[in-house]
Amino acid sequence: MNELEFLRQQIATERGHMAAVRSACATALEQAGTPPDPEFLGHCADYLVFIVARFNEQDRTHAGQIRPRLDVGDDAGRRAIDDLLGALEQSRAAISRLATAAADWRGGRADDAALVAALREYLAFYASVLATRRHSLQPWFDAHYGIAEWRRAAGVDADSILEERERYARVADSLPEGLSLAPSQSSATALRAAARSAAAPPTAAGPSWTSSPNPPSTP
Repeated sequence: MNELEFLRQQIATERGHMAAVRSACATALEQAGTPPDPEFLGHCADYLVFIVARFNEQDRTHAGQIRPRLDVGDDAGRRAIDDLLGALEQSRAAISRLATAAADWRGGRADDAALVAALREYLAFYASVLATRRHSLQPWFDAHYGIAEWRRAAGVDADSILEERERYARVADSLPEGLSLAPSQSSATALRAAARSAAAPPTAAGPSWTSSPNPPSTP
């Protein structure tokens, strides 16, 4: 396996893990008559905060590398970069709110209901904003990228791989009975349900891509 193949595989693994965690979290929040397990939800929040920040940084680097290389008349490229940067602004704000809520919950400054509300808000943001994006930077990757550009943008090293694995393992180890970390057709239904729940008047805190499973940042 050469370096580019390794980077592709690692990024694909991380994005698959993110989709699995998001799906399991959404399903846990929507199980009728079963209160969500706070420990599991806390690990989901921790994983999402970590991985979304990674994806946002990857895409910020993509934008910074591609824009200066665009041809003078490449209006489509500039629109794609502008769209990406706009999505990143929203993504950073959304994941920052989840990070704050998770830290407050772990520090005893917020109760379980506040954590649930924050996760519903992020999942609603994902379903209504990030999951609807279908733009791809692949043509510009093909035209302007080599291994050096992928290396800089991916941010993959031993430390990042280890931390991602550890955070994902904590989610897996706390997985409630009956839930799976294998994304299924039901995940889209769960995400839509999360969006509907977040839009309803909350009891403890209010509702709210990354580049995501359709990421511009996938090599």
